[in-house]
Amino acid sequence: MMGELLKRGELLAHERQRRILESVASRLRGMFGDRAVESEDGQVSVGERGIARRRLLDPGLRFVLRGHK
Repeated sequence: MMGELLKRGELLAHERQRRILESVASRLRGMFGDRAVESEDGQVSVGERGIARRRLLDPGLRFVLRGHK
């Protein structure tokens, strides 16, 4: 019974994480466009020519690299 409970908890946690990542990916697609954002295997990648320059100029995009060194 405890094993089933733990398995159910893990499934719920994975589903929640997937929804959060899709939400983040959706927000980033709104900022950078569909072609610049990829979401797969629990990862969100943003890549586009000139993206670093845009990040420096647009205060709305500064959060993207905050805390990542």
